[in-house]
Amino acid sequence: MSEQAYGDTLKQLRLSEANLLRDVELKLNNAHKNEESSLRKELEKKHAAEQVEFRSKMASQQGKMRTQLLGDKALADGEALADKQSLEKYERSKKQEQERRLRNIELQKKTMQN
Repeated sequence: MSEQAYGDTLKQLRLSEANLLRDVELKLNNAHKNEESSLRKELEKKHAAEQVEFRSKMASQQGKMRTQLLGDKALADGEALADKQSLEKYERSKKQEQERRLRNIELQKKTMQN
């Protein structure tokens, strides 16, 4: 093998190696971004569920305390109904917020992949 052929082959191998390393790095970055976005989605869902659960427990406790303090069941039931409607509205808004955040996470994931 001549020196020229050896140099060309060596140059080609180095280029091939650099391309392979770059390809592996891109694939690892892509896998990392996918994992990160799936974790963010999971945490977002969990956080939203915890907030709704907390709000529900608070409404329940407040209803019980109102019943004990006021003693008037009709008034307490009216307040409980208002609390229930407020909680339902809160759940809807949290659901919408969660969906918006999940869409944003998906969009960020797509832009990071490109």
